Amino acid sequence: MSIASGPEERRLRRDMVERAKRLYDHGLIAGLDGNLSARLGERFILATPSGVPKGELNPDDLVLLDVGADNARRQQVPDNPRIARARRGMMPSSEMAMHLSIYAARPDVGAIVHAHPPTAVGLTVSSERPRLDICPESIVFLGDIGFARYATPGTPELPQSLVPLLDRCDCILLERHGAVTVARDLPLAHQRMESLEHVAKIYVAARQLGPVEPLGEAEQARLVGMRNQGALPEPIEGNKLDVQDLVSQVMERLKS
Repeated sequence: MSIASGPEERRLRRDMVERAKRLYDHGLIAGLDGNLSARLGERFILATPSGVPKGELNPDDLVLLDVGADNARRQQVPDNPRIARARRGMMPSSEMAMHLSIYAARPDVGAIVHAHPPTAVGLTVSSERPRLDICPESIVFLGDIGFARYATPGTPELPQSLVPLLDRCDCILLERHGAVTVARDLPLAHQRMESLEHVAKIYVAARQLGPVEPLGEAEQARLVGMRNQGALPEPIEGNKLDVQDLVSQVMERLKS
């Protein structure tokens, strides 16, 4: 029997497992890497468990956390929320503190994806900090990409390294570790992670041919204006978001 209690929770459990497996299948995580979480209403957070490969997750493996009714009313996220529902032995990821810090800092965030995209992480190991504002998709879809200095995973230093960047960033590279993408919902956070790795690959390919220049300031300002005016569409039926469809919409608006 499923431990999920309602249709919205069951839907979110299935979607989170599907997206975790896609991250694994696309090489953005390996082994026990990575973790995902999403708000479920105002009071609950659904998260992937510790110690289970993302390619082998089942919906019932996910851990449901309860931030408490009083905290939910005040839009606060406690450091140690109660586990509301979990299979025996299942615990949230050791990096859940990072997720909770992000939710506390950004009440608008509805979902978080933490993965280890190899090309993007490789850029953080370089002595030269690359700029990824090189194409329209990066400006409109990813926005300002933050860079958090190295902090030991699973320690308080990790959330401390990225929280200061959240006031301007939805995508953050963690030096020598991974990346974090946040969004209003899980599909958008997941697609941002895939797009981040895609843009990193474009940068590396271009870098083989010589210096890589960012888009001009005027064009960046135009794209940022479009983003602020709603270039990102609302989730389409089935709560899916297709990156290529999004880019096509942006390009059409640029032509008009």
